[in-house]
Amino acid sequence: MKRLWTIVSSGGVLAALTAVVLFVPTGFVAREPGLTLDLTDPDAPVIRVAGTDTAASGQILATSMTQSDQSVPLTQMVMDFLVPNRDILPADAVLTPGQTAAEAREARRALVLAARDDAVAAGVAQAGYEVAAWPKVLTLRQDGAAAGILQPDDLVVAIDNVPVGTSNAVREQIRQKQVGDQVLVTVLRAGVTEKLTVDKLTASTADRAVPTLGVTLWGTGYTYAPEVTAAIDPDRGDPAQGLALAIATYERLAGTGTPAGTTIAAVGQVTAAGEVTAVSGINQHAMSAWGAHAGLLLIPQASCADLTGTFPGLTIAAVTSLDSAVNALSHYPDAAGRLPTC
Repeated sequence: MKRLWTIVSSGGVLAALTAVVLFVPTGFVAREPGLTLDLTDPDAPVIRVAGTDTAASGQILATSMTQSDQSVPLTQMVMDFLVPNRDILPADAVLTPGQTAAEAREARRALVLAARDDAVAAGVAQAGYEVAAWPKVLTLRQDGAAAGILQPDDLVVAIDNVPVGTSNAVREQIRQKQVGDQVLVTVLRAGVTEKLTVDKLTASTADRAVPTLGVTLWGTGYTYAPEVTAAIDPDRGDPAQGLALAIATYERLAGTGTPAGTTIAAVGQVTAAGEVTAVSGINQHAMSAWGAHAGLLLIPQASCADLTGTFPGLTIAAVTSLDSAVNALSHYPDAAGRLPTC
């Protein structure tokens, strides 16, 4: 009886240890292909321009890649390792040490929204419109000087009536003050200019002698004449959707369209100046485009070296700028012939 109990106890311990090994986080994260977003769906257009109903006849798809925001268990790591076009990466290489899953999601939301704004601005500029850049408030300290006065998405255009074009320029103007000083902040809020008084500048958490508004995170916002909106869900979007967004914005404003019956996909982040930069997870993005039956995928030239998968029937061409992408697409179906392929 004692021997039986020992065997049963040992079996229970072994099962518990097996469960721990299989389900305890491994220190690795997983990447896999995400869904594509049709930017030219006439029933639910992502890009809208006030006063125009211009729509493309073909499809422009924005690809995506999903990445776990925390370490995955061994069972998932093994499954992802065996499935083609999924990657397993050390968590320390892609996640910020000490960052919680909630903080990682919030940081990604901010990246998606910033990439959206840059892409739309690039598309507007490509269409020939003037674009102005301004420091944009993203987050504020709850106990900071500007709490309850400035709001997220405010564009700061002047400090004490001195024009500022970057967040560094804002900081320089504030540092000329003293902790406790009053300051006048001119902002663009939803397109309307407002002059707001911040009564007392607070001390920086890093240096108590340095005055600050209490803005903890700055971005860049843009102003331009066309009223353009991009309906991107920051919880489901991907910063790498920028190139597709910029192309779709340009086509809506320029009155051009992807030829009927064609499906073109694009991936890459785009600066407001139109430069297309490399993205991570390029194989997952390519699989996303291939699964949506795209005929052509435009990717950053800097990402070509990371492309290792095989995608029958999908032509993959490299671009370095939004200008090279729209010029090539204007000659479709010979677009790929005007660009280097990967």
